[in-house]
Amino acid sequence: MQNIAYKIGFSFFLIALYLILTRVSHFVAPHGPITGVSWLWLPAFVRLFGSLVMGLWFIPILFIMSLISYAEDNSFQGALLLSLLVSIIVPCAVEIARRAVGIRKDLAGITARQLLSVSIVCAAASSITYSAGHMAESTEWYFYKGMASAFIGNFLGQWCVIYVLKAFFFAQGMVRTYF
Repeated sequence: MQNIAYKIGFSFFLIALYLILTRVSHFVAPHGPITGVSWLWLPAFVRLFGSLVMGLWFIPILFIMSLISYAEDNSFQGALLLSLLVSIIVPCAVEIARRAVGIRKDLAGITARQLLSVSIVCAAASSITYSAGHMAESTEWYFYKGMASAFIGNFLGQWCVIYVLKAFFFAQGMVRTYF
C-alpha cells in the first residue's frame, strides 16, 4: 500500500514540476525558427527523469502532463495526437536506451556517459514524435527544421535542469561542510 501511495504522490509531483517548468520555459526561452518550439524546453528533464525512475509506468502520467501542456497551443485533436505519440514513444525509447547502456533500475552507479546517451535518445525521440505529430496535424509544419529545433530545445532543457540540480546539491554539500 505504501508503494502505491508513493507512486501516486510522486506522479502528482512530476505533473506539477512539468507544468511549472513549462511556464518557466515560456517565460525565459525564446521560440526557435518554428512557432511553438522553444530553444530551451525545461520540461524535457521531467520526461527523462520520469522515464528513468518509473519506467513504462510513466506513460499515463506523461500523457496527462503532455495533454495539459499541448492543449494551450494546439487544437484538442492536435494536443491529443501529440500527447499520445510523445507519451508512448519517449518512455519506450528511454527504457530501451537505459537497458542498452546498462543503467540499473535504481539508477545506482549511473555515469555521465550513460546519462548523456539516454538524454540524447530522449531528446531525439521527443523531437521526432513531436514533429511527426505536427506533420500529421498540419501541412504548414517544416519537419526537419522543427525536428532540429525541438531536439536542441529538449537536449538543452534536460541538461540545464541537470546542472541546476547538480549546483544545488554541490552548494548543499558545501553548506553542510562549512556550517
